[in-house]
Amino acid sequence: MSSLWSEEAKLSRWLEIEILACEGMANRRIIPRKDARTIRRKAKFNIRQVHKNEERTRHDVLAFLEDVASHVGPAGRWIHQGLTSSDILDTTLAWQLRDAADLLIAGVRKVKAAAAMRARKHRGMLTIGRTHGIHAEPTSHGIRMALLHDEFCRAEERLVAARDEIAVGKLSGAVGTYAHLDPAIEAYVCQKLKLKPG
Repeated sequence: MSSLWSEEAKLSRWLEIEILACEGMANRRIIPRKDARTIRRKAKFNIRQVHKNEERTRHDVLAFLEDVASHVGPAGRWIHQGLTSSDILDTTLAWQLRDAADLLIAGVRKVKAAAAMRARKHRGMLTIGRTHGIHAEPTSHGIRMALLHDEFCRAEERLVAARDEIAVGKLSGAVGTYAHLDPAIEAYVCQKLKLKPG
């Protein structure tokens, strides 16, 4: 999970979104395909240089873009065309949250399976049920595990619903009107990232 949220991972996602946007623009013949291929091949970043740039620019995305463009050369002029910082930041966050939710869902499914197995294994193991920390009625360890399994089934449903709600990318410009970018480019990038267009 922590690797999803590292600075390296975040900037790598920024880079992939920028590259995909250029490829989408090339597909729509907005920029030359040759330049999009050059961007895909040469685009990279150096975290130390991004930090140096940010000290000067006081803008994280601009600092990043300056460094990436320096590696690409003349084709770098197309990077970030029609996009805003929010397009990159919001889409990256949705992508990270979706991937984090996938990890959580996988974990919940493992706990569910373990609880179901223990519910079957210990269905006859009697224990004292408690309420307010006081002995109440007899129950079994299996019933407790079955109830835990049921709770995790509901948790999984909520996580899956939340995952689907947050898995939305946005490359629609400053106020969401697509004034400088064709909606087909947003659709292309989101399809490649397995996000819904915003």
